[in-house]
Amino acid sequence: MHEIILTPKNQSLISLEAEVITPDNFAGKSLGDVENMVIYRGNMSVQLKEHFDVSGTPCETAERLRIVIDGDASRTKRIGEKMSCGEIVIRGNVDMHVGAEMTGGKITVEGSADNYAGREMTGGIIHIKCNALHYAGGTARGKKRGMAGGTLLIDGSAGDHVGNFMYGGNIKVEGNVGQCAGTHMRGGTIIIGGNAFSRIGSEMATGTILVKGKVHLTTASLGYGSIGRIVRDPEVGGTMVRGEFYELRGDLGYEPKCGSGVIYASVEHNEHILPGGADMPPKRNMLPYLKIYHSEIRGRC
Repeated sequence: MHEIILTPKNQSLISLEAEVITPDNFAGKSLGDVENMVIYRGNMSVQLKEHFDVSGTPCETAERLRIVIDGDASRTKRIGEKMSCGEIVIRGNVDMHVGAEMTGGKITVEGSADNYAGREMTGGIIHIKCNALHYAGGTARGKKRGMAGGTLLIDGSAGDHVGNFMYGGNIKVEGNVGQCAGTHMRGGTIIIGGNAFSRIGSEMATGTILVKGKVHLTTASLGYGSIGRIVRDPEVGGTMVRGEFYELRGDLGYEPKCGSGVIYASVEHNEHILPGGADMPPKRNMLPYLKIYHSEIRGRC
């Protein structure tokens, strides 16, 4: 593949808005054209070359183009927004909205991602090799349709509202997630390799969530599945997951599709969710845990 390399420089205290950084927009342009593309710094429009050195080999077709951001992009938002093909590699951390509304292609973040990674994406792959903050694979506030396709892989942990208003696609988090994972979920799958904090699957209508670790607090409107309390080796998103899991159906308080969503919680770590089991402390006592957790995922790998 042809590569265009962007090396960050003169990083601003105000985050840059750089939705132009996609293979679709760079294809067919010379390096000079790329340097002169417009990005935004607050209420000012500036040229890309003010904050990035541009080098590499241009390409006529987006499918054969890889954009490499060779350094920290933690103050650059909207990289890869609405991209349809090609590849972006970010050799560091990245700011909010990476891969938002993307329909195809691949984005690799070698560090951590800020809020709204993969927001409302419908296709393609985003691979975050460290942590992601809040609303990964979700939707912007005020909207009601989040991720509807594609794959979001997070090798570390994620914050609150992972996959909120999710309609399709697959999210896999190797570590822990914060509060409200899969809220208002309407389809797709979320696999969580670690623990999940409170209110998982609240108001979900359809879709599947699997938690290999501990579910700290569930809502009262999640009921036990009619198939059986324990399910062995469930298939989630086309992949068999080994182990024994309690099956919960919900959200039973969501009337249009009462109990059509499925949550699998590891038997090994979740005896407390059984009737009569000792649940986690009341919500007021969760605040110190959440503060520590949020500080951890904001940390760098």
